Parts: sequence; structure tokens; C-alpha cells
Amino acid sequence: RSTLASSSAASDVYKRQDARRLDGGAGGGGGVSAAASAAPFGGATVAILSPYAAQVRQLRAELERAIGPEAARLVEVKTIDAFQGREKDVVVFSATRAPHADDEGDGRSGGIGFVSDVRRMNVGLTRARHAMWVVGHADCLERGSADWAALVRDARQRGVFLDAAAAD
Repeated sequence: RSTLASSSAASDVYKRQDARRLDGGAGGGGGVSAAASAAPFGGATVAILSPYAAQVRQLRAELERAIGPEAARLVEVKTIDAFQGREKDVVVFSATRAPHADDEGDGRSGGIGFVSDVRRMNVGLTRARHAMWVVGHADCLERGSADWAALVRDARQRGVFLDAAAAD
């Protein structure tokens, strides 16, 4: 089952609160200018992060095919390690990984790899200024790490968990 969790889940679990809004409304933090709002993504800066270099290469290629090379250049696609110390307005964190050969196709025995490293998790989850989306397989993440289990549980409790399989 693929799942998505929005930024509000990550913000409470990791005590990262950000009241700024992209439109400059209540909560302060300069809004997006009229010129910038005419740009793609409403002037918001966007990044897609993954702990895996091969996945980053594939995501870049797929993004370019999906939205075209010009628009794709406006989305920064990086490994978590390469993005450390930086922020974007909107971040998509890919916490997915392919199963190892010994996983028997079910993803159950191989663990969650680099995603289980709490330092990478922390860097990935704290790079968004305004919106964070986590994409992953909830069952695998919950089995692979107590920290991920807490994040998924919090997202479910707060109503910001989306089961992509159920949305089909």
C-alpha cells in the first residue's frame, strides 16, 4: 500500500511549527508577489528528496517526461545528503525503496535501508518551509522503524494520511 502524509504530521512529531503561509495571509511571513504567483507552482519553490541517488536520477527523468524540461528545471530533485542545510517552500520526501532479492517480492524481510537512518529522516522532514509530503509504503515504514511508525500513526490520528491504494 502506497501512502502519503502531509506536512502537518511531520511538524508535530518533530516539533517543527511554521505559521507562515505561501499567500502571506494570517501567520505572517512575506507572501508571494504578483509576478511570482504567475510563475509555475504559484512562485513556490519545490524540491523532491530521496535518500537514493539512483531514485533521484529516475525521478528527474520521469518529472521531465511528465511536465517537460523547462518546468522540471524549476523542481530541485536531490538526495537528502545533497540537500542538507537547505529549504524549499514545498518538499516531497520519497521514503520508498525497491525490495531486495531476498524479500521474496513482499518487501518484508529487507528492512527500509537508508530511510531508517533517523538523521536522514530528520533532514528530509525538516526541509519544508510550508508543506511537506511523505511518499512511502506505510506498513514497511512502520515495521522498519519506531520513528517512522510514530510519524505514520500521528498522520492517521490527525487525518492527514492518504492511502493511495484506496484512492484508486
